[in-house]
Amino acid sequence: MSQASDENALVESAFEPPLSSSFEGGKSSLFSKLRTRLPMVVFWALAAQGVISLSRFLTTMTLGGRFSSGHEGVGRGSLEQLGYYAGAFSALMMISAVHEAFVTTPLTVFLQSEKTGKRRSLSGSLMLGSLFVGLLVAVAGLVLLMAKPFIAVENHNIAMVVVVVAVLAPFQFLREFSRRWLLASHQVLTSAIFEFLYVSLYLLMLAGLVCFAQISAIATFVIVGIANAVVLGIWYAANRKRFRIKRKKVPAHFARNIGYGKWVAGENVCSTLTMYLCNWLLVPEAAGVFFGCFSIMQLANPFLLGVCSILAPRSAREFANRGFNGLIRILANYGAFVLSVLLLVTVFLWFQGEWLTNLLFGERFIEYFAQQHAGSNPITALLGLSLPFLGVSFVLTCGLHAVKRPHYSFFSAVVGLVVLGAGFLLSPAGPTLTTAAWSFIAAAFANMSSRFFFLYQTARETQAELADQ
Repeated sequence: MSQASDENALVESAFEPPLSSSFEGGKSSLFSKLRTRLPMVVFWALAAQGVISLSRFLTTMTLGGRFSSGHEGVGRGSLEQLGYYAGAFSALMMISAVHEAFVTTPLTVFLQSEKTGKRRSLSGSLMLGSLFVGLLVAVAGLVLLMAKPFIAVENHNIAMVVVVVAVLAPFQFLREFSRRWLLASHQVLTSAIFEFLYVSLYLLMLAGLVCFAQISAIATFVIVGIANAVVLGIWYAANRKRFRIKRKKVPAHFARNIGYGKWVAGENVCSTLTMYLCNWLLVPEAAGVFFGCFSIMQLANPFLLGVCSILAPRSAREFANRGFNGLIRILANYGAFVLSVLLLVTVFLWFQGEWLTNLLFGERFIEYFAQQHAGSNPITALLGLSLPFLGVSFVLTCGLHAVKRPHYSFFSAVVGLVVLGAGFLLSPAGPTLTTAAWSFIAAAFANMSSRFFFLYQTARETQAELADQ
């Protein structure tokens, strides 16, 4: 649930109808207003996000052995393989956060303002930048693999996962670039079609891994790379004439991206570390279990992305037109809506989280908790407690971005990460599942509280500036 992963915001802004009335008053509910003001293109964008989230969740279930119940042995999936996948996936997400900040987020912003004749050169420069970041990650991963201390500490499976992820990075980043480029070019339906194609290819190959008992973290990343390469090839063949690399323009485009993306990169990295650091601090088997429980909590992700895709541009416009009063009003309306929905989800997970985990992940999770937690699974329920804090943080982030204070979002993300690390360091029980869950809850609360404080501080600064005038 990265705070900066709101890729639909500018797309929605380009297509949304004018805001003709306040959110206060009126007979229709807030939900009805949101539904009637949501353009069809956003439904396509959210559908694409939904199928990607579904494919990742099915991957988690598959690697955990859910679809090979009653079978043991190599290639059938295990908590250990799920732990390896969780560690590598979280590392890839952290690096993707940097790629997003310096390549795809500036692409979304700057492509809108470029004249038609200059868009080809900007697109070519940023595609080259995406490839450069991917190759840099690939080289860094291979260097890390060849380092003797690394080989001496980690086992062969982790080393091979690092190799596969390093090779995968260029394809992953270029395909993410292609998706964001289509969205920035207002080709939302085309982008969704490519996402559906990718998911179809990937799930077909994942089913093949299940049928032939070849389930492993390495095999999963291999089929991700294959699906990425196929879809990327089709995309480039269809759009290659819309890219042009001008060597004299590339340095200027890179410099502008770096200047724009530095605070976004800091926030993205810290937020991603907060989301996934627990997977690195736990042993592989426990990390796999935590990742599975965490993925259930993340089922709320499409809802948050959908709401924030509407809120982000509208909060900026409210602040520009009506100042802080308008901004606070719209944040309060959306915040109440988000908080109400997520509190319901939290209550459901508190009472039914263990049942849902057992249903989705099967006997391996049941056996693990029977051995490690006296037969009960409190982790899913505990992680559900963080959802209201995460949801409010998303809303407050839209507010901070609307008042052009991205550095405050970065500072808040740092606070959350520090609290998470302190939870592990100060816990007398050590790096356990329960420690990870409570530490994450504390980090989510600290993140939200910091954003409240900084938004309040900005309001005071703005009032002082108006008084001086």
